[in-house]
Amino acid sequence: MDTFIHVIRLKSSHRFGRKAPPGPLGELLCGLPRLVRAAILMAIVKRSRLKNPPEWVSAAADIRLVDYAGEEDTILKLEAPQLGKAASALYTQKEFWPTLPAPEDTCMDLLADILNELSVFDEDSEHFDRNLLHQLTTFYSRIQTTFEAIEICGRRYPQQRPARLDHHLLEAVHRICARIPEAQRVRVVGTLDMIRASTRTCTIRLLHGQEVLCLLLQADVQKISTLLTQPVLVLGWVQYKPSGRVLRIDAEEIRPAQQDEIAFWSRLPSPRMSEADLTTFRHPQGPRSGVAALLGHWPGNETDEEINAWLREIS
Repeated sequence: MDTFIHVIRLKSSHRFGRKAPPGPLGELLCGLPRLVRAAILMAIVKRSRLKNPPEWVSAAADIRLVDYAGEEDTILKLEAPQLGKAASALYTQKEFWPTLPAPEDTCMDLLADILNELSVFDEDSEHFDRNLLHQLTTFYSRIQTTFEAIEICGRRYPQQRPARLDHHLLEAVHRICARIPEAQRVRVVGTLDMIRASTRTCTIRLLHGQEVLCLLLQADVQKISTLLTQPVLVLGWVQYKPSGRVLRIDAEEIRPAQQDEIAFWSRLPSPRMSEADLTTFRHPQGPRSGVAALLGHWPGNETDEEINAWLREIS
């Protein structure tokens, strides 16, 4: 089997079933292909937007509506191609360790993985960046007044445990997006360890052993292939995960490293952390917390001298 049927449940307090309004339903069907393309790119090249994406991206994102049903929930059945078939060129190059999604996965599986990682607030995930999170927010904002939640069932997400997009998840999206450090200009030396022409990516191994994925924005893949296993200097921008760990380097140039550059440019810059999200420090007060916990417990008949003495004693 080269395709998989995914069930999408659209939940609404209006219980539309098969009589869903065409406007929001059309917004969902139009926005979903863009979203799954971003999910595919994140899973494979760790960047959700490319200026000229390879042909296999469109093939892997070729989802089709095959059925429409529902009594209370609106149920869509979407057929999606498996990656091993739609993007077969990716799987012809053997790997020493797996870096690609399973060939049985589909683009809907990858999108469901992203929703699942956001639901558990996985700050070290390599499956989303700012652009994808923005797309997810825009996608949901266009349909949320009609459909309060979207549930995706699939190969790894049965009906009892679907991946879910709702306003609670959107809150996590905003918080995670605020934690992603800004990209920094980078000049770093490492050993060119792997090249993948089909995705225009390579891996460098830094002096202390860290493996870093580089996306080749301008460099000639054929030209740098002669530098395999040699020290190279990478010029570009380092992108970070919400945790502050490195996600990838957007490489503008890769060239042989000079001897005096190897030790001097052997480390990546530490992330400049974004401003703290003040909402994480706010805790709602209840009848037994905050000021309410003190009311009725403070006698109120102490003199100023007694209070000052107690403060000196505990300070």
